[in-house]
Amino acid sequence: MNFSIIISGLSFVILTYAQQACDAIAAELPSCARNCVGPAVLANLGCESLEDYACLCQKGDLMQTLIKPCVVKNCGWGAVGVPKKAEALCKCVAEQAESGARDEL
Repeated sequence: MNFSIIISGLSFVILTYAQQACDAIAAELPSCARNCVGPAVLANLGCESLEDYACLCQKGDLMQTLIKPCVVKNCGWGAVGVPKKAEALCKCVAEQAESGARDEL
C-alpha cells in the first residue's frame, strides 16, 4: 500500500477525532449566540461553516465584532457566558491541532 495514502488516511482520522472532541464544547454555546453566525457572517470571515472551528477561532476578534450586537440582543444576560465558552472551544481547537501535529511526527 502506498505510504502517502496511509498518512492521508491517518490525518483524516486525527482531524475527525479533533473535530469530535471539540463538538461537545461547541454544543455548550447557547443557540441564541450560534444563530448569530449566519451565511453573511461566515462569508465576511471567509469560513466554510459554523463547524469550521479552526477558521472561526482564527478570526475570533472579527467574529466578535460582527456578532456582538446580535448576541446581546438575542441572548440578553445569557450573553455574559458566551465569550468564556468560545474561549474554551478555541482552546480545544488549539490543543487538538497541537496534538495532531505531534502525532504526525
